[in-house]
Amino acid sequence: MKLRRSEFLYFLPFFILFFDLYATTFEVGSSLRLYFFSIEFIILFTLLINKIYKKIRLLKGVGVSILIFVLYLLILVPFSTNIQLTTNYFVRIVLLFLVLINAFYYIDSFSKLLKIINLLPYLLLINYLYFVYSSITGEGEPAYKGQDFLLGYQSYASQFVFSITFISILFFYRYLKNKQKFIGVLTNIITIVILLLIFRRTNFFIIALGLIIMFVNNKYTRKNIIRIAIVLVAVASFFINDLVKITEENLSRRERITRVDNYKQEGRYIENILVYSTISNSTTTTIFGSGELFNSAGKYGLNTGDKWEYIRPIHNDYARLLFGAGFLGVILYLIIILKIYLAAKKIKPKIPELKAYFVFLLLCFLINGVSSGITDLYYRSILFLLLGGVLRLLLNEKQTLKKNILK
Repeated sequence: MKLRRSEFLYFLPFFILFFDLYATTFEVGSSLRLYFFSIEFIILFTLLINKIYKKIRLLKGVGVSILIFVLYLLILVPFSTNIQLTTNYFVRIVLLFLVLINAFYYIDSFSKLLKIINLLPYLLLINYLYFVYSSITGEGEPAYKGQDFLLGYQSYASQFVFSITFISILFFYRYLKNKQKFIGVLTNIITIVILLLIFRRTNFFIIALGLIIMFVNNKYTRKNIIRIAIVLVAVASFFINDLVKITEENLSRRERITRVDNYKQEGRYIENILVYSTISNSTTTTIFGSGELFNSAGKYGLNTGDKWEYIRPIHNDYARLLFGAGFLGVILYLIIILKIYLAAKKIKPKIPELKAYFVFLLLCFLINGVSSGITDLYYRSILFLLLGGVLRLLLNEKQTLKKNILK
């Protein structure tokens, strides 16, 4: 049976997750990682590049802004002192925007969007089994020092998928079939436990943001919040002592997050100051950056030596772009986000959850950049799949409205 390119989008997250998790089997520093990525790139590029001009034209202003941003980064690649690393991350950027463009092109119905959302819980269950395996075998690292729960070698940004899935299930809960509702609720319960074990603040922030947007959206999403809250409270009552113990231990390990002035000690706060100080020495570097696109480790002044004597690269997406591509790179990137927002700003869809969900995804795109993820294939591919699909559905509504007015 021949796999259509549109159907490939449904398998894309599983495909990328496989490559995201293979680091447990192969050493993190092994050259096999490069070979695996090369194979992944060839497959993805071949499947996603088809009819690219037509797809970009369909996206109109958004597609043009993406094209300009990518071409600008391409011009900067040769200036890097580590061409291999810079090219690797540049290729990721290209692939991820190809995912967004293809999602917009192929996910042209609500049923197709729901199909992707229905698949997300299965992705998470695979991911959680991987964590359990890592913890049992002792393969990998914890989210923070002192934790017993290991995450293998999965990137931090990839874990944003957990909270995005959590909110996605709640948003469209009333449209799911009974089986999918059960699987969705079960996955959300497991997700809360996992998040308490790893205690990543950004994940809790994403969930809080999503719940607020859902609460102000309409009566249906408010009902979904109440339903899941009742289930979570009921389940938590059986494990309340263990959950409290886990939470207290994680808070004690990360004592600084409870202090008001902790942001001044955060690497993501400090690196912004250091990056600006580094590139503002001349007009050229201020506008176009240092030329070291995505190659920042040891080059902007922040070293946080750990047991591997690791020199910290920039973690904030905007600071990464500012350092490597200057203010021009940051502006071009923000224009993409602005264009996406403006494309669907005034649309009131027939499915009331769509517009609020669009706002949620766009805010994840914008705000999660502070915690990095611009080059993370797993997290960003899922975000772009959902965002591209929702944007297409909203613009379809706009086209239908225009046709009705002309009649």
